[in-house]
Amino acid sequence: MVKKLHVLNVWQGSTSLQELSNGQIVLVDYNQLDDENSLNIIDYIKDNLPSTDWKWTIDYLFITHPDLDHIKGLKNLFDDSEIEVLKIYHSWYEKDVSEDDPNYQDFKNYQDIVKKNDSVVFKAQSESILDFDWIKIYCFGPSGNEKKEDDVHDRCWIIKIDDNWYTVMYPWDSSFSQRKDRVVPYYGTDKDNMLESNILLASHHGSRSFFMTNEWDDPYKDWLNKINPQKCVISAWEDNQHDHPHDDALKIYEEKVWKDNVYITYNEEKSVVLDLDTDFSKKSQTTVSSPYFTTSVTPQKPRCNL
Repeated sequence: MVKKLHVLNVWQGSTSLQELSNGQIVLVDYNQLDDENSLNIIDYIKDNLPSTDWKWTIDYLFITHPDLDHIKGLKNLFDDSEIEVLKIYHSWYEKDVSEDDPNYQDFKNYQDIVKKNDSVVFKAQSESILDFDWIKIYCFGPSGNEKKEDDVHDRCWIIKIDDNWYTVMYPWDSSFSQRKDRVVPYYGTDKDNMLESNILLASHHGSRSFFMTNEWDDPYKDWLNKINPQKCVISAWEDNQHDHPHDDALKIYEEKVWKDNVYITYNEEKSVVLDLDTDFSKKSQTTVSSPYFTTSVTPQKPRCNL
């Protein structure tokens, strides 16, 4: 079975779907906008993922953190009778949102979903949190040692999916300090680097916060060098108010993986789709099939024994 990674164009937000080699589906975060011109995630699932008797199954749903652009419209997924979500994994952070907030209902819906459904919380550990069919899923953050004053990004999930040596790193909106002080020292050691991944989903929509705390700081590249990706995907909306991806961060990504291997969702109508071919002998080939952009990835065997 061909393995695919779909990074959806959900404007200034994050939603990805990963088709695993055993036929299971992983959904990481969800951002369904109310705008009729935005991508409809449920329609995308039904149009692009396999089904059985017109039923679609999401085997694993990871909510990396409860910021609005990672949970908006999630209730629609659970209300659809043709889609079944088997397991939810989420950080333990509960965001305190006032009822006066215009987006209060989305946060309330999210909290109700994780409480009512079969949800699981994991903390960072060296062993895989899921291990099946030669597929391993790792959690590198949050560690459980965060301080009370730490915010939602300090407790954001950092996960890696290793599907028979095809590895995808999801740091999403994890904080700079979390990665630099906790993740790299513990999981990126020279002796046993667990961070190396074929594909990196750029942190925080291509923000420079992946590399520095302030714009004038020297970039901290150890994190990127430990991951050592072949390709990088940035989920961002063109002309967004935060200027993501930041020019200095984009330059670093392009220097690391070459410009042609950096993909930004706003350049695609619906999604960036990476075909993860199981034939190691095939060379990387790029094909365009409108409205989707598809490219194959030749994996690098990990240097460490995971």
